[in-house]
Amino acid sequence: MADTINASITEQSIAVTMTGGDTWNGISGKPTAVSGNSFMVSDSTPFSWLVKTLPEVKTILGLNLAVQTVPFAIPLAIDVTTYKDWKCTSVSGDATLNITGQADGEAGIIELFNSTSGVVTMGTMFTKNAGSGVLATAVSGDNIIAWYKSGSDVIFSISNIG
Repeated sequence: MADTINASITEQSIAVTMTGGDTWNGISGKPTAVSGNSFMVSDSTPFSWLVKTLPEVKTILGLNLAVQTVPFAIPLAIDVTTYKDWKCTSVSGDATLNITGQADGEAGIIELFNSTSGVVTMGTMFTKNAGSGVLATAVSGDNIIAWYKSGSDVIFSISNIG
């Protein structure tokens, strides 16, 4: 007899039985992790599982801690749907900074480094300045913009470093 997992679902309970093996390891046909950095996560179908890598699990949990680099463009548009922390190390002209994809309660940091002089202005989605900082415009000006989405507002604060 083949090793199987049978499941029945009612409004009140879920029953799972294993046949042909007394542990999870005894069941055939199940997905398996391929390394120490693999994770089993449920799919949208009941009792369906997928193998995901650590970076994929971080994305699912919203724990993308890596800073992403965006090239300078006019306007300077950053999609923060997946990654919240960004840097642009080549600001080289006048531009407006815009972010899209932010959800209520999310926060991030954007670093802007002026490789030549340029004036970056904050887009209209940045509605409340929580500090008195202004963006540095001189060559080698290094700016850190912390942002937080609260309801319909994107609260921000600007710090100059270096």
